[in-house]
Formats: sequence, structure tokens, C-alpha cells
Amino acid sequence: MDALELLRDDHQQMLDLLAKLEASPTVAQGSESAVLHARKNLVTEVVMAESRHEAVEEHDGRAHIEYEQNEVWPRLRNSVGSEELDDLGARMAAAKKHAPTRPHPDTPPSPGALNTVGRVAAFGDRIRDSLSHLGK
Repeated sequence: MDALELLRDDHQQMLDLLAKLEASPTVAQGSESAVLHARKNLVTEVVMAESRHEAVEEHDGRAHIEYEQNEVWPRLRNSVGSEELDDLGARMAAAKKHAPTRPHPDTPPSPGALNTVGRVAAFGDRIRDSLSHLGK
């Protein structure tokens, strides 16, 4: 899978999760506790998917997804060979497997700190995800 296919899959997953979240009942609608618990789990899934994706690429939601897919990626695909996109896709997929699944806003922004603290945070996140049965 090349880099753009990987990112498109991430974006589609995020758009699907957001659509489910927007369609799900809320407290204001007087929903039952089981339905609200399912909504809470869906919010957690959104945060986890966003965190994994942000470890690879920083973005700010639907507008960013649309901009990338309609403006940036076509230009990149026309400028870079398929072999280079495949290589980049493989590196991004590998990074995604080891990325944190939850936000860690207090992590220092330096590359060295992100590389070391991020790995520790990702390990802790994966344990937490496994114990909560939310990890995929």
C-alpha cells in the first residue's frame, strides 16, 4: 500500500467514526445508559484513531482531509514515482504500528523526546487499550 492509500484509509476510518458519532443518541435525547456507554466507547475510538493518525501526520479534521485528498495528493502522485510512494507508505505503516493511540499533549515537541517518550507512551497506550478491549 502506498503512502496516499494508507492516509486515505485513515481518513475514511475517521470520517466513518465521526458519522457514527454524529448519528448516535446523546444524553440530551434521554438515551439509556447502555446506549450512552456505547457512545462513550465510540468517542474513545475516535480519539484513538486520531492519535494514531496524528503520530504520522498532523491535521485538524474534515477540512484538512478534503484539502489533502483533493489538492495535495494528486500533485504528490504526479510528482513522485510509485516506488517512492510505496516506500513512504511502508515506513508510515510501520510508524503507525508503534504510535501512541491517545493524545499526550505534555510530550515535549523535540524529535528526540517524541521518539523516546512517544514509544513509552505508545506502549502504555497499547496496554490500556488491551485491558479496555478497545485496541485493534
